[in-house]
Amino acid sequence: MQPESFLPVIADLAVSVAGFTAVIATLRVGQPAPWERHELIRTIGAVAVCLVTIICAALPFSIAGFNVNPSLNWAIPLLVSGVSNLVILAWFVRQRLSGDFPLIVPWISIPIIISLGLLSIASILSGLGLLLPFSSGLLVLQLSWTICVAAITLVVTFAITVKNSAKSREQKETS
Repeated sequence: MQPESFLPVIADLAVSVAGFTAVIATLRVGQPAPWERHELIRTIGAVAVCLVTIICAALPFSIAGFNVNPSLNWAIPLLVSGVSNLVILAWFVRQRLSGDFPLIVPWISIPIIISLGLLSIASILSGLGLLLPFSSGLLVLQLSWTICVAAITLVVTFAITVKNSAKSREQKETS
């Protein structure tokens, strides 16, 4: 199977993760306690990563319709996904350094962040034709890993929401 045949599946997974993130956000809105900053950062980050993944998974097929140089079918999505993910990672790191974003499990979070950053850099280099020139396989790998990161963020956000829900229910019962 060609790597590009996985792109519609990746886009479907990204839509699913974004949808579940919206469901969790809806559940969170129903709680009496206000949003904590790190919950908001995780929710926005997961949705942003999913939107970038959906766009980048559709780009090769969209570009192919213009009958341009075939290497552009992969160069543009590789560059867009690499740069977008680096911007989102930089935003997460900035939030972390400002103290607004605690890492729940640092020994898992840090390798995940580093690996996504390295894949993003490899995607940019591939999009520029410097490393594995215009590799569709690298695009699929990077988008797949990005969805895994979004899914992990979703699970963490859900766990925090459940914990806060139980805490607010407990406070309600005691008062």
